[in-house]
Amino acid sequence: MEFRHTRQLVHSVLIPLVKYCPSDMWDIWLEKLLHPLFLYSQQALSCSWSSLLHEGRAKVPDIHGIVAGSDLKVEVMEEKLLRDLTREICLLLSAIAWPPLNTGLPSLEQSGHIIRVDMSSLKDLDAFASSSMVGFLLMRKGLALPALRICLETFTWTDGEAVTKVSSFCAAVVVLSVTTNNVELREFVSRDLFSAIIQALALESNAITSADLVALCREIFVFLCDRDPAPRQVLLSLPCIKPHDLVAFEALKKL
Repeated sequence: MEFRHTRQLVHSVLIPLVKYCPSDMWDIWLEKLLHPLFLYSQQALSCSWSSLLHEGRAKVPDIHGIVAGSDLKVEVMEEKLLRDLTREICLLLSAIAWPPLNTGLPSLEQSGHIIRVDMSSLKDLDAFASSSMVGFLLMRKGLALPALRICLETFTWTDGEAVTKVSSFCAAVVVLSVTTNNVELREFVSRDLFSAIIQALALESNAITSADLVALCREIFVFLCDRDPAPRQVLLSLPCIKPHDLVAFEALKKL
């Protein structure tokens, strides 16, 4: 399917369906529709962005939809089609993280203060599957794996608008990694997501959303560094971070 048609399908059909689908129909409708979309989008967007970033030209399947013209005009149109679809897929992920669809997610902070998570209160991930659409998605690996891969890659795709949209979904994923006892999810957030967000902070295109990205890094470090060694390992792997620099990060847990 051409990128422009996929974008229209997501915008006009799937996002409204996600927002207003009854929770007892999530399993029947959403999994069947979102699974092929996420698989296709992750593979197609990854290929096109790799071409754009390394070869200077996005390769999109909209050959017949691009009006013939100079090479420069074609390149500009291809990049626009790529960015439009990228942003729409990220908007879909943002819709999945829409607060009314995730009423079961607790807050990690209250009145500006960090809430200490009682380890004995951690729940299984499936406990959130009916009260959180993000929890529902993460319970199904066929949906979760391509969706999470899209999140990681979006942070490298030099599109600040897409990053802004996907950040709310990542924030919900972080909350679930903190409040559940799911080891795979915790490890993904502690290492993969934490690393990707830090790398995103180095891109000029993400300057507009840097405050949100720093807040995500803070939550991951504060809530998970005592349960998983990865956040400290990721920080120490950075060329500008030395062991004594971790003292400042450790201070975040006391705020």
